[in-house]
Formats: sequence, C-alpha cells, structure tokens
Amino acid sequence: GAQYSVRFLTMTCQQFKAGQAATQFLTKEEEESILFYMLHKRAVLTKDLQAYQVSMSTQREKNNGFLKHFRKTKLQNTEVKAVKSSLAEKISICIACILD
Repeated sequence: GAQYSVRFLTMTCQQFKAGQAATQFLTKEEEESILFYMLHKRAVLTKDLQAYQVSMSTQREKNNGFLKHFRKTKLQNTEVKAVKSSLAEKISICIACILD
C-alpha cells in the first residue's frame, strides 16, 4: 500500500516513532523491524519490507511542490493560518508533505 512509499528509513528514530504513533500506518512487526534496522545497520528488514527498502531509504528531491501551490495563488502565511482545517485535512496535508 501507500504506507510503503513513505521514506521511513530517511527519518530519525524519534521522527519515525512520533509519526507511527500518530498514524499507525504499519503493523507492530513492521514498526519493530524498521526501528531495529535503524538502530543496527547490519540488520535485515523483514521479508515483506525488503522489497521496499530502496524506496524507503532514498531521500526525496527537495522541489517544494506542495509549497508552490501557495506561492502560485499568492496566499499569505496569515491567510493560511486563519483557515480552520479538520483533522482529516491536516492528516492529508501531512501525508502530502511527506510524499512530496
């Protein structure tokens, strides 16, 4: 699924734990495998995650694609902050930033 497109292996352990705690994208076994891999570089990911290891460990290009939308529409930071968003919208924006 889409959860394997997230660049988990480019995060710090703290970032990974905070993100996983908030989203629960991964199973407990996947979470433990990734954390163990982060802490012990000679470790091997579980068989299911090995297929995604390269994509999860490759840094994304810094193109600021999500932010370009705000620049193109010439929104000011104050206007963006004033917009009230639902939890679902905030999560969608978070995921868009991660995947962008």
